[in-house]
Amino acid sequence: MKLLPTVGIGEIRFGMNPKEVATVFGSDTIWEQWMGGNLNDSLCYPGIIFYFDEHDTYGPLENGKLVQIEANASFPGTLFEAPLSALTRNDVLLHLRSRNLVAKEYPNGSLESPDLRVHWWFNEDGSLNIVRFDNVPALATKTNKRRPTQTDVSEFLCSRQVALTRVTDEAISVQHSELIHRQLPLTR
Repeated sequence: MKLLPTVGIGEIRFGMNPKEVATVFGSDTIWEQWMGGNLNDSLCYPGIIFYFDEHDTYGPLENGKLVQIEANASFPGTLFEAPLSALTRNDVLLHLRSRNLVAKEYPNGSLESPDLRVHWWFNEDGSLNIVRFDNVPALATKTNKRRPTQTDVSEFLCSRQVALTRVTDEAISVQHSELIHRQLPLTR
């Protein structure tokens, strides 16, 4: 299954509802250790998580829209014409740079492409651990004409039910399986 930044994966497209995703992946969801907790906004399948913007304590709501996809290297998908299990940090950097796309490098070794709305986490040996695709309009830097406000960010975080640990003008720290740092320009 091909992962398509800003589009989806295989037949799955951002904006689909949970029933449409389940039509492709099935109704038998499964939780795996790497997925972490607090996933009531998600449908989980082996090696992949689909996050929705509308949910309650039992799971995604019928009218929820797919806004994020997260896969680990065990998922049998491809990105940049390579299996996820074969991708390395160097492969991702080469791909981004050869296409003149921005590659933000973080102290923990992860990479982000704001142009593609993709974030990669790697193992110590440089092999891919997890890749996350976002399609959240309030946080999209390229398609949004205005800068995200603190309200936009707070609403996004509340919709994902993640714990806000710190908001500054420079970064937002979010607890979601691990500490994720997003560099966002905020408007006061």
